[in-house]
Amino acid sequence: MTSAEKKALKSQARGIKSKILVGKNGITEKIIDDLNELLGKEKLVKVRFVAQKEEKANMSQELAEATQSQIIDQIGHVAVYLNRKNETK
Repeated sequence: MTSAEKKALKSQARGIKSKILVGKNGITEKIIDDLNELLGKEKLVKVRFVAQKEEKANMSQELAEATQSQIIDQIGHVAVYLNRKNETK
């Protein structure tokens, strides 16, 4: 993915609201299933980490690996995921 493509995706993500919240239980099977379902329907999905904020970098990467998605952007407590299947080549 080129930097221009990544910049365009980041711009698209600004208008999206967080659809998944990762709370005190961390990453559960339900969160993984929900993110997989949303990534099947949408190109970009925002996830907000509301608890365990000191672990958000590790948790966001773990979630990307579990869903076979790509982190496009991570600002503060929010990560934006791209469904690799919808990625233009």
